[in-house]
Amino acid sequence: MTWHCVSGVLGQNTVMICALKESSVELTCPVPSWTQVTEIVWYNQRLNHKPYDLRLDPKYEGRVEYHGTTEKDCILRITDLRQSDIATYYFRYKTDKSGWKFGSYRFTLSVTDLQVKVTPDTVAEGRSVTLTCSTTCTLTDNPNPTYIWYKNGEDLFSDSSPQYQYSVSRGGSDSYSCALRGHDKLSSPKVTVDTSSLSCLSVTYSSRSICSLIPSVDLPCTTIYHTDLQVKVTPDPVTEGSWVTFTCSTTCTLTDNPTYTWYRNGQSLSWPTSQQHSVWSSETESYSCAVKGHEDLRSPAVCVLGQNCWRVTYTKR
Repeated sequence: MTWHCVSGVLGQNTVMICALKESSVELTCPVPSWTQVTEIVWYNQRLNHKPYDLRLDPKYEGRVEYHGTTEKDCILRITDLRQSDIATYYFRYKTDKSGWKFGSYRFTLSVTDLQVKVTPDTVAEGRSVTLTCSTTCTLTDNPNPTYIWYKNGEDLFSDSSPQYQYSVSRGGSDSYSCALRGHDKLSSPKVTVDTSSLSCLSVTYSSRSICSLIPSVDLPCTTIYHTDLQVKVTPDPVTEGSWVTFTCSTTCTLTDNPTYTWYRNGQSLSWPTSQQHSVWSSETESYSCAVKGHEDLRSPAVCVLGQNCWRVTYTKR
């Protein structure tokens, strides 16, 4: 089991966290050093306008644990991280000297897996092919990792560079995968490179509904990647006087660590450029998102409407 711990820093409001899928994370809620926490609730959504305790949420069953006996043990632990865990997490606590208080920090969690991408789009025998091991965000606990490469399930080499390059020649097929030092057991799905034909180098991404034919000059082969952007809102329902987090999500994991563009009322924002954007619930504007370089493929707008109902409306295409 792979753990990493993320602590808030006084003076900041948001802690951005990126963790590997199937790993584990610990979030430490910062409270004043003189305070003794007696009870705590972590949540990422509200139910009947009240924080919904993560320990009661079925999708976290057996994966969430936290304590609140002292300020040194105000920790949320989530194991076996999944894409569905992508959200902004909040906490409220009760002390030996006061009633319930809302924490002044929020933790925005992104969950990524490793992917191997094969380039270039065209290749001929004797030319180089580059394999790139990538994540969709920079890991919080390991921003400059050591990459481990495997060929046909055997150790190939390790390096600080996320890329492996080799010269193409006629042969059979070989599978490649990658992992990060410290997360050795959380390797990427295998990518099979078949060089048995000189007319078209075939690359198959295992455990994914993707198959790419990388063409030679003589034989054009085409690959189509299809996904839609959608803005998801947490918590749901939204209540007045709280933070609302928008997440620009896709039906499959994008490669190349994309940069996002956010729009408010149809106008682009210079910040943020991350996958998530938080606003105060008193705002009533509409929000949408796009991936930089593909601004024409913008998501439908999501609106936080009304000063009483605070409901979320997803605009249909």
